[in-house]
Amino acid sequence: MTDASIEVWRIALQAAGSIEHGAALAQLDAPERARAARFLSDEPRSRYVQCRAALRTLLGRALDADPRALSFAEGPHGKPLLAGAHAGALHFNVSHSGELALVALARAAPVGIDIERWRPLEEIERLAEKVFSEKERERWLALTPDERQREFYRHWTLKEAILKACGAGITQSLAAIGAGDTPGTARGPLDAPELLRDAFGTPLRWSLLEIEAAPGYCAALATQCPGRPVLAQRAFDWRALSP
Repeated sequence: MTDASIEVWRIALQAAGSIEHGAALAQLDAPERARAARFLSDEPRSRYVQCRAALRTLLGRALDADPRALSFAEGPHGKPLLAGAHAGALHFNVSHSGELALVALARAAPVGIDIERWRPLEEIERLAEKVFSEKERERWLALTPDERQREFYRHWTLKEAILKACGAGITQSLAAIGAGDTPGTARGPLDAPELLRDAFGTPLRWSLLEIEAAPGYCAALATQCPGRPVLAQRAFDWRALSP
C-alpha cells in the first residue's frame, strides 16, 4: 500500500450464525465485546462483530501487526482513530448498510466512507430539506420521482463521507455542504462550513469519489489525499480471520 493509494474493502456481511461467530469475536477487545453484548437482537450484534473483526484484520495486515493487539481512541466528535504504538500510522473509516460494509484505508490523509442501501422513503421531501442546499433542492425537485430517489442517496453518501473524513459526525449540517454535480470527479474547494476550512479560513480541498459497491447501493469516499487518489477496491475474505 503506497502513500498515494486508498484501499476500499467490500465486506459481505453474513446472516447471524452463518459464519464462525467465535472466530470473529476472538479478534475483538474487551470494550468491543461488551458493546456487542449490549445489542438486543442477533442480527445487529452479528454485523457489529463482523465489521470490527474485519476492520482489525485489515488494519493488522496493513500495519504488519497482530489485529487483536490494536488499540483505538476517538477524535473530538467520536471518529475512531488508531492509538498506542500505531497512532497516526494509518487512516481508516468504516460504513455499513444492509448486507454490505465498506472499509477505507489510507496513509496520506484522513478518509471518510459512506454506504446506503436504496429503499423507498415516504418522507423523502422532508428529509431532502436537511440534506440539500436551497439550490440543490431546486434542481432535485425538477427530477422525476425515480430520479429523486437516486439523487437523494447520492448526495447523502457524498456529504456523509465528507463529514466522516473530517470527523465532524452529526455536528455539521449536511445541507451546508456543497457536494458538487459531476459524478466521479475531484471537487472543491467546498463552500461553507467552518469545520471544512483551515486555520486561516481557506476552504479545504476534497476529492470525492462515488463507489460502485453493489446493485441497490450508493456509496462514496472523501479524502484530502494530494492529487487524484489511486483507488483499489477489494473483497474481504472471511478466511483471513486470525485463528
